[in-house]
Amino acid sequence: MKQTLLIITALMLIVGCSSDPIDVDKLVERGGLLYEVNSDKPYSGPVFSLYENGQKRLEGTLKDGKADGKWTEWYETGQKKGEGTYKDGTLTGFSEYELSYVTVKELKGIDIRKPGKRVKMGGTIVDGSRQEVAEGWRFELAQDELTIPVLYYELTVPDMFHNKRVEVIVEGIYEQGEFHADNLMTKCASRYGGKIEEEKY
Repeated sequence: MKQTLLIITALMLIVGCSSDPIDVDKLVERGGLLYEVNSDKPYSGPVFSLYENGQKRLEGTLKDGKADGKWTEWYETGQKKGEGTYKDGTLTGFSEYELSYVTVKELKGIDIRKPGKRVKMGGTIVDGSRQEVAEGWRFELAQDELTIPVLYYELTVPDMFHNKRVEVIVEGIYEQGEFHADNLMTKCASRYGGKIEEEKY
């Protein structure tokens, strides 16, 4: 009988303490803490956030309205972006997953065409190919006499983006013959000692 009561008590504690994850975007912020809409107690429990396409963007745990413990973030493609550890709302550690660096030749090959595979690639923007479009910028990226069309999903670009023969590194996915980039960095030789500097956007 005593053993049965212990099991029932343990089950009640587990059920009482566990909760389904809540969309963090549905919580409200008050004084730097997150609350459920009709609650006066800061939220504690698992949370998540989704991209507009329904893909998971992040998940983690809140304790007394602040990020606490392990948090994981994903790219819109579903590939893991990185993991962070929080203590009382402060980021104490973060590890970003390294992207594979590919060449234009490899990217146009069969092996790398897996849908949603996130990679990074470098090259020189072909002069005269830059075109501002509603989604951002379209341009041709040249590397070893091969070119590939790129669509960069931001209207804001580094100042050096408009220079002639500018070298860039782009990060994103290759789909239907076009590289879809969501990160772009320009490279230039510094006037100070020929050091290569990166300007990230």
